[in-house]
Amino acid sequence: MKELLDKALEAADQAEVFHLAEESISASVRNGRLKEMGTSIQSGYSLRIIKDGMLGTAYTKNLLDREELVRNAMASLKGRVEASFTFPGPGEMAELDTYDDSVEKVSPGELQERASGIVDFIDGLDVEGEVSVGVGSGSDRIRIVNSSGLDVSQASSEYGGAALLHYPGTETGIYASFQWPAPSDPDWDYIEKQVDLYKATIPQVDIPTGRMKVLFMPTSLYALTWRLGAGASGKSFHTETSPLLGRAGQKVLSEKISIYNDPHDLSVTGARAFDDEGVATRRLSVFDRGVFLTPYVNLDYADKLGMEPTATGYRGSMWGGETVAHQPTPSLRHLRFTYGDSGFDEMLRMMDRGVVVFGLLGAHSGNILNGDLSVGMNPGFFVEDGEIKGRVRDGMVAGNAYEMLQNVEAVQNGPYNPAGGSRHPCILLDDVSVSTRES
Repeated sequence: MKELLDKALEAADQAEVFHLAEESISASVRNGRLKEMGTSIQSGYSLRIIKDGMLGTAYTKNLLDREELVRNAMASLKGRVEASFTFPGPGEMAELDTYDDSVEKVSPGELQERASGIVDFIDGLDVEGEVSVGVGSGSDRIRIVNSSGLDVSQASSEYGGAALLHYPGTETGIYASFQWPAPSDPDWDYIEKQVDLYKATIPQVDIPTGRMKVLFMPTSLYALTWRLGAGASGKSFHTETSPLLGRAGQKVLSEKISIYNDPHDLSVTGARAFDDEGVATRRLSVFDRGVFLTPYVNLDYADKLGMEPTATGYRGSMWGGETVAHQPTPSLRHLRFTYGDSGFDEMLRMMDRGVVVFGLLGAHSGNILNGDLSVGMNPGFFVEDGEIKGRVRDGMVAGNAYEMLQNVEAVQNGPYNPAGGSRHPCILLDDVSVSTRES
């Protein structure tokens, strides 16, 4: 990497080399039979150069031809992408224990055995439908070197999986997930709770339409956070398209909502000491008790907006693809909610009539930047007088994320899934539009 950096600096004013290596193994079982087993090894390098205030980029899966990679980056300068920022130099970073070498000892056969054991446990709870379980183990290593003297690296490990309980005759269902940095047993109590929820929601019911209470599970919260994140992004501030423009310091959500980015949270996998541009990470509050505080930026938008970088520049896309093929953009990759003071069962009892949104269809629909959404529940559950009555048939929820999050009845007093990848709470909203296809 240092040799590539030196070659790039022969032609450019600044340069950065980003390297990512990933390894993973997985096994999936459906109804006790092995469905799939796989191993994946990926490695790639991305080069960014800045010359005469313009940005050039190129990537490759290996460093067999460094000269060609530099030529490709130089050729991309013709795109005239302006870049007046400076790559960060060395600085103090958090020491995070994110790697456990026990993941290296996990075999595909062990994963299959673990997946089958989870299926057996669920079958022992008299589940009516089919059960699919996938378990995986892996690690990644990141290194960044640049012309400002930065040379940082970090290794991370991950072990986890999910069990999907299919509703009879469908591919839709309820899932229970778990995730840790090292091999561990699933949270059996949590899985049993999901089985109870599954059994209560097998019957399909038709629901009345209108405005009612809606409880968003952590598995569906992304419909709201996606829109808030788009509005708070430095990119939308630079283009002056954000509905939060000029509203820093103003209350825009319920005082029960506080959202922050915490890349040092070791209770979940994915903690990072630096972002994908080498900026030292730190906790960043974006909304505090409903008040909007600050946009989040990467190096480029920090420079454009005259801000300090917020260490939220990451590569990748929610649509997939090779990570090294993407350029860093503002991202709240470690988004967290401050917990409230209500238990899940207590939140259900608060609902005289409403729906629980477990999964979604069409989360991309509506004007995301403006906060609008119109999503199908897949699945959703009807609640009446504090009791789940069944699974909603063809139900939809619509509204504006900012308006919906001004009518917050309660935020759960901890994570709904204590073993999940996000540790998010459930959030109960009032006065939300709910409809069915026939209405």
